[in-house]
Amino acid sequence: MKTEIETRFLEIDKMRLILKLTKLKAVDLGEVKLSEVIFYDQDLNWLKDNKLVKLRKDNNIVKLIYKNNKEQKTDSAKEIEFDVSNMDKAKEFGASDYITKPIDTELILRKIREHIA
Repeated sequence: MKTEIETRFLEIDKMRLILKLTKLKAVDLGEVKLSEVIFYDQDLNWLKDNKLVKLRKDNNIVKLIYKNNKEQKTDSAKEIEFDVSNMDKAKEFGASDYITKPIDTELILRKIREHIA
C-alpha cells in the first residue's frame, strides 16, 4: 500500500494562487469533474475505522481505490488504486449501498440511520 499525504486548503484566493503558480512556470491543465461512488461494509464498521472502497471516474479513466486512514493524520492514509474497465460493472462490487459526490450531508445521515436502525 502506498502512503498518501492528505491536506485541505481553506480560505485561499484561487485566482491569486493560479497566477502565482503560473509565474513559477506551472502548467494549468484545467479542472476535471470527478465522479465517485463510495462503498462501506454492510455493518458500517469501515466508516468507524475510516476505511472505504471507492470507484472514481474522471474523463474516461475509472479506478477502484481502497483507502484506510484510521489514525486521521496528514501522512497516515494508506491506499491501493488500480484501473478498472467498466464503472457500471464495478458498482456490482457487492456494496449494500453507496454515496455519490458531490456529497449531500442529509442523504448520508439518512442512509446511516437506515443502516443502523
